[in-house]
Amino acid sequence: VAGTGLPLIVRNALKHPLVQHNLHTLDGTVLAYLGYPIAANQETVGSLCALSPSPRKWTARDAEIVERYANRCSLEFLQ
Repeated sequence: VAGTGLPLIVRNALKHPLVQHNLHTLDGTVLAYLGYPIAANQETVGSLCALSPSPRKWTARDAEIVERYANRCSLEFLQ
């Protein structure tokens, strides 16, 4: 979730208040979202996201993989 450092995990974007009015949700391009923040100097500079064109129940393994890669991206900003 923007500015919190926490992930945003959405099973069905049509029912989620943060993204239900997003253009990609409304046109049916993205209906499930799993995003982890990418940080630099303790500030969120972006996010690494997995997207699905249909509602999806993200697994713990899905979240672990995306989180791992987001953390690796964050480390690149420290170099």
